[in-house]
Amino acid sequence: YNKRGKGIGQAHSEMQSYIGVLARPRVPLVDMKWSQIPKDIKEQIWEADDMAFVVGQGGKNSVLSSAAKKWKDFKSTLTRHYILPYTNDKEKLSQPPETYKFIEKAQWDAFVASRLSKDFESVHSQHAQIREKLEYNHRLSRKGYAGLEDQLEETMPGVEIDRSTLWKRARQDKHGNIPDPKVAEKAKLIVIEVGDYSNMEAPSSLKTLCRYVETTLVPEDKTPQFTIDKEVFGRERDTFLLPEDITQFAGMEEIGATVVAVYM
Repeated sequence: YNKRGKGIGQAHSEMQSYIGVLARPRVPLVDMKWSQIPKDIKEQIWEADDMAFVVGQGGKNSVLSSAAKKWKDFKSTLTRHYILPYTNDKEKLSQPPETYKFIEKAQWDAFVASRLSKDFESVHSQHAQIREKLEYNHRLSRKGYAGLEDQLEETMPGVEIDRSTLWKRARQDKHGNIPDPKVAEKAKLIVIEVGDYSNMEAPSSLKTLCRYVETTLVPEDKTPQFTIDKEVFGRERDTFLLPEDITQFAGMEEIGATVVAVYM
């Protein structure tokens, strides 16, 4: 673990792979949220991982959060590679993929049906629109920001690695250049933007929120996920919230109708 408590190094990568191996066959392909998955399944994942690796303080939450993400990613992989390309080929969809023989047929049939439903089609389209707005994607592999920070501390001893440095390095190629002109332009501005809210005519809580977006969400390329209550748009569903939309709102800037429509 690094000084921020983030897992790094070869052992961490191996543990992450192992968590995926544990989660994929144990957690059923049900159309529900991770919070609704039975606790005994989560305990099995945690206990198996804890036996195989030395997990630091607070490790259980970290392991289960990782398992939740890998479970969601697995369902996404199945959807993108084994369901959506074959919507007009019932024979292809009649059996689980050969690669994942542990998936029971009844479970697969139910999962396919849920992924071909009108509700899922609507949600999938909305998420695709939101993802299109992510303009500053990083170039990191599995090592993530924690691994990058560890690497920079080894090559730049005595130099404080701040979040803006991490953000820029995460988007550079092996020659130290940022290939995407739009991202390169953003990199020039990122230090200037951080903390530049002293003259904002807004409550201190909103100023704090803006600083959090610029110093944490943007450098670490995070997008908060949350559930929209049924009372808002007629049905409950999960969605993302883009950092730039948060700062626009907090800064009392006009939010375009397109942005609102995407969240709707």
